[in-house]
Amino acid sequence: MTPASGGIGDKIRGAMAVGKTRWGMLALVFFATTLNYIDRAALGVMQPILAKEMSWTAMDYANINFWFQVGYAIGFVLQGRLIDRVGVKRVFFCAVLLWSLATGAHGLAPVRLRSSRKNVAYGGPDPT
Repeated sequence: MTPASGGIGDKIRGAMAVGKTRWGMLALVFFATTLNYIDRAALGVMQPILAKEMSWTAMDYANINFWFQVGYAIGFVLQGRLIDRVGVKRVFFCAVLLWSLATGAHGLAPVRLRSSRKNVAYGGPDPT
C-alpha cells in the first residue's frame, strides 16, 4: 500500500479523530437519557415510603402517574414534528432546559400540586 491510499488502520484513526465530538455528544445523550429513566423509575421504587410519609392514598398515587402520562403523551405527539422543523440539537437542548425548569418549579409547588399536575411539566419534555 502506498501512503496516499492509506490502510484500514488509517481510515479508522481518521474516523475516530473526526468523531471525537460526536462520541462526546453521544455520551452526553446517553447519560441524560439514563438519568431520565432513573428519575422516572424512582417514584415507583419510593412509592411505599412516600405514601407513608406524605399520607398518599392509592388514588393520589394514581393521579401522580396519570398527570405524568398526560404530559408524556402530549410531548410525544408534538416533539416529532418539532424535531423535523427545528432540528434534533435544538429540541434536545430545549427539552433538557424545560425538564430542568420543571424540576426547579416542582420544589416551589404546594405538596398536593407537586404530586400531580406538575408532573405534566415533567412528562412533556420527557419523550426526547
